[in-house]
Amino acid sequence: MLVMQKILVMLRIDPNNRLYQLFKAYRPFRIFLAMFKFGAGLHYTLLAPLGEQVMPLWIVGILIGLGSMVQLIFDIPA
Repeated sequence: MLVMQKILVMLRIDPNNRLYQLFKAYRPFRIFLAMFKFGAGLHYTLLAPLGEQVMPLWIVGILIGLGSMVQLIFDIPA
């Protein structure tokens, strides 16, 4: 926590500021979002070439299609 306090002092951010409190409150969501976007990027770039070596191509196509369908259902931007 000492590092966080040093950053706040260096950037002259008031820890009681409402905007800072909101920013801090949504930290888990922002971490999840970053990991999700990274995972989605890996999924779309690596699933087809690597999956093709392990599974038949039609199964890989179905998996990618299901992933797209989940994004469509839950309205997740790609």
